[in-house]
Amino acid sequence: MRVGAIGLQHFHAHEMIAGLRGVPDVELVAIAEADDKTWQEQGARYGLRRYADYLEMLESEKIEAVALVNARAERARVACECLDLGVSVLSDKPVCMDLNELAALRQAEAHSSAAIFLYLAERYNPPVITLLDLVRQGTLGRVVSFTAFRPHKLNRDSRPEWFWKRETYGGILVDLTIHDVDVFRQATGVEVEEVYAIHANVSTGEHPGFEDIGHMILRGYDGVVGVFRADWLTPVGEPCHGDCRYFVVGDRGWAEVRTVGGLAEQTGGSVRVTTSTSSPVHAPLITPKTTIFDDFALAAGGDEPAISAHDIFRASELVLLGRESADLGVPVQGGRDDDRLRRA
Repeated sequence: MRVGAIGLQHFHAHEMIAGLRGVPDVELVAIAEADDKTWQEQGARYGLRRYADYLEMLESEKIEAVALVNARAERARVACECLDLGVSVLSDKPVCMDLNELAALRQAEAHSSAAIFLYLAERYNPPVITLLDLVRQGTLGRVVSFTAFRPHKLNRDSRPEWFWKRETYGGILVDLTIHDVDVFRQATGVEVEEVYAIHANVSTGEHPGFEDIGHMILRGYDGVVGVFRADWLTPVGEPCHGDCRYFVVGDRGWAEVRTVGGLAEQTGGSVRVTTSTSSPVHAPLITPKTTIFDDFALAAGGDEPAISAHDIFRASELVLLGRESADLGVPVQGGRDDDRLRRA
């Protein structure tokens, strides 16, 4: 499979390139990056042909799939163009910046023979795989409460200009909480009835269009609740980039999850489980059987996607609704509505 990269606007591009290069029968043949400085700093190292025009790359190189890490404000449009051309897309998140773009993506995917994947790396994280396996086994019973913490270091001096503006960044809820919303949906299996969120800027007054903390609540049917906090407030003195955790409560037990990158990163994270019939134990972590890159290649080749387009679009929709709720200061209905928001 001939693969190209479109955009080098985030370090995830290098993770995707390295990951795809490790998949048998996948050949990375070219990179499209229009910005000269970005190319010199990020792209020249690969020794591949460079294109300023990604459409020229797709045609000239007979590209079958792309890693998409271009400017966020252009990402959905480019993803739609690729799908329309039958080119499969592995996109960095967010794949869309508003509900209109989401609607366009849904339509493009529905009419395309190609696959769309989102870089939801938590799906392949051993502590998360272990948690979801415990849920499937019924160890926790019916999950009724899911709380997620996703703190990050700001590292403000290293951030590009686009990071500080809503129209080019997307907002903290759209950027960070999508991972946790996706895991929440997998752990509970419920549809969301109502979304309520708050975001704020408490430490970067020099960038008024930025939010450095956000809270969101998803209320599902039958009393299931998801609570999410994301922030760029991890202290400089903290040795890890962010101590990300889940607290998952069922009617038969609960679990505390620390994912890789938290305080337990030297041990690869942990899952502590307590049930109504057992004392606390640390569950053995389950190693993923595959990678997101292998699964993307299989989907691009016509296999059933390991991460469905519905899951990608629904998680994207919920974080966009969360951002709108925070902007409006009111809850919004969580049911699918591509054309407008409805006040709850």
